[in-house]
Amino acid sequence: MYYYYYYYYYYYYYYYYYYYYYYYYYYYYNYYYYYYYYYYYYYYYYYYYYYYYYYYYYYYFYYYYYYYYYYNYNYYFYYFFYFYYYYFYYYYYYYYYYYCYYYYYYYYYYYYYYYYYCYYYYYYYYYYYYYYYYYYYYYYYYYYYYYYYYYYYYYYYY
Repeated sequence: MYYYYYYYYYYYYYYYYYYYYYYYYYYYYNYYYYYYYYYYYYYYYYYYYYYYYYYYYYYYFYYYYYYYYYYNYNYYFYYFFYFYYYYFYYYYYYYYYYYCYYYYYYYYYYYYYYYYYCYYYYYYYYYYYYYYYYYYYYYYYYYYYYYYYYYYYYYYYY
């Protein structure tokens, strides 16, 4: 009887601690799982917020440059906002890249899934970087040409 008593006693404690650690790790990993998803969606909300914020400013300054050059003001002002745009772009580009590596190191389980997302957005922005790079250079030479055109036109007639 004593033997069976201790047998069930340790049997009970064995399962008790087994389920204790089981639920402990279950809730522990679930906590970080939901914690991770919370920050993941929060980060993407933040990311798209600045993404559209950036496009808003891009088109805003685009039309601003347009009227600015149309009325033939100083073209150096364009350069100021041109570098401002690149600073803005690179800041959020590296901000995003840092978070890619952050999630890669701290959430190894989702490595392949988010690795794909990081590289997808990396090449996406890489594409847009060159797209806007040539776009800006196109408009730079375009306005540069018109700047000198109107400059000589002005001197010719006056």
